[in-house]
Amino acid sequence: MKFNIQAGGNIETTTPLETRDIVQNSQQQWFSEMAAGVKHQRFSAQGTVAGSSIYINSLDDLGPQPGYYWSIQRVTVEGLLAADTLYVYRGQAPLSGGPSGNAVGIMSIAQNYHVGSKGLILHGGEQLQFFAAGITQANGSTVIVNGEALSVPAQQLWKLL
Repeated sequence: MKFNIQAGGNIETTTPLETRDIVQNSQQQWFSEMAAGVKHQRFSAQGTVAGSSIYINSLDDLGPQPGYYWSIQRVTVEGLLAADTLYVYRGQAPLSGGPSGNAVGIMSIAQNYHVGSKGLILHGGEQLQFFAAGITQANGSTVIVNGEALSVPAQQLWKLL
């Protein structure tokens, strides 16, 4: 549409049809972005008992990439004996001794790691790691952890909360 303004110049505005199309396209993009988002993730890693200790760290598989968040829903362990305890860490696990300040859980043959109702939230770049000392399982034995998480882009963290 064109309007004649008093200064003698012309100004062009969008027609009602063009305005409607612009608004519809913007809304469709926004709704598509909001509808996307929460994705189911499975993860798994394994370690080998050495010197009665086990350290499990698989940085590519046990946490979200930068720009994403994970809500850990379940973590289980296979390969421990009844007396063994495996500590769950957010970030760097200690390579000796007992649990440190970033331990978030304990797992054993009888007790898997149970998270709260919203899960354990990992920020992009954070990883789960696992460590135990004093393992009674024989050296060379394999211990496997696996679990499930919900993943969202960082701007959609609210969907996990």
